[in-house]
Amino acid sequence: SLREDYFKFALVEFLKNPLFGVGIGNLVLNMYFQFPSLPDWVYQPVHNAYFLLLAEGGVFAFVFFVLFLIFSLKETGRYEIVIPFFILVLLLSSFDHYFWDIQQAQLIFWFALAFLKSLINIEEFKNKAYNVYKNKNISIKT
Repeated sequence: SLREDYFKFALVEFLKNPLFGVGIGNLVLNMYFQFPSLPDWVYQPVHNAYFLLLAEGGVFAFVFFVLFLIFSLKETGRYEIVIPFFILVLLLSSFDHYFWDIQQAQLIFWFALAFLKSLINIEEFKNKAYNVYKNKNISIKT
């Protein structure tokens, strides 16, 4: 099937350039240069964001992105929200390349990550405000 061919092509390109990849956005272009006689609709990225990131950005970009996600999501401390979000992103990214090279999905991803990040700021603000009022012996409703 074509999906298997995309996986194989991405793996071969990754193995050619394991550290830095072929360059962001260049996987499909490399496919065109290596197989110029294919129909236009065949030139698509691999339908897996992890393979696509590895092939285009290499190990360095992949490790950086994974660490960025882990530290960003871990910092929120709101695991009842973070874990389902993280699982959803992991699953969707396994079946397509939405969050890597489609602008609308990138916007959704970054806005969702920013929202999760804002949760910790709201909690910190509420805790600080509560402590200020508590120390001044002012009663507030929580």
